[in-house]
Amino acid sequence: MSNFRDTLQVSLIGLSNNLNSTGFSQDELYTMGGFNRSQSGQYYDGTFGGQNWGGGIQSITSGGLNVNNDYGERLRMNLTYFYTGTNTVNTSKNQSQQTTDQTVLNSQYQGSNNNISRKQAIGGTIEWKPDSNMRILYTPNFSFQTSPSTYIYAGSTSNIQGPITSSFTNQSGDDNSNNFGHNFMFYHKLGHKGKSITLNQSISLNNTGNSSYSLQKIVSYVSSIQTQLLDRLDDQGSVNNTFGLSANYYHPITKKLSLS
Repeated sequence: MSNFRDTLQVSLIGLSNNLNSTGFSQDELYTMGGFNRSQSGQYYDGTFGGQNWGGGIQSITSGGLNVNNDYGERLRMNLTYFYTGTNTVNTSKNQSQQTTDQTVLNSQYQGSNNNISRKQAIGGTIEWKPDSNMRILYTPNFSFQTSPSTYIYAGSTSNIQGPITSSFTNQSGDDNSNNFGHNFMFYHKLGHKGKSITLNQSISLNNTGNSSYSLQKIVSYVSSIQTQLLDRLDDQGSVNNTFGLSANYYHPITKKLSLS
């Protein structure tokens, strides 16, 4: 739903399905949804839109708000907020039989994998043109995401003499990430001869963490294979911060020669 009043546009977008796809095209989001008036990239970074290519059945519930407004010809502002929650389930079952000269080997297993993702993203744009010689553009963005997952697997092998091994695996994990970034651009035209200066400054702050627990057990019923047990907890994290600053000065000397 989009509401237009002069230069103000307010768009509400929401969906819920289990079709492995959002049901909205990129053109619908950028025209009716008003994304073409903002500098946000929610369609490309996985916040809103796209399709599940990883297999399984994915249920998605997503919604958000996009506000655009032009205050005359000098000031333009945009604010977006989106929440996206997905639940992807993969289940598998396999049974095989292999005949050899000595015996018949039977193998069977079944497993279930459940991945959940919860993401919130906030972005904005402020563009100010006080006159024809100056332009200031600022685009901040925040995102918060958590992704718990579980994996359960059970299997067994046997032959005509009896069982050989049975196995069981139970894994769980939780990935999380918090990100902040912004881009600031200042442009100023120096006089009427084409001289100009441009300043760009960017910051990206990324904090990610991962914790996982794994319990794997293999029980052997024959002497040639050992019984094994793995009980492990992993916890790790990383911080990646970047800062960028650039300045460009442009000076036309003649109609065919310029200095940058």
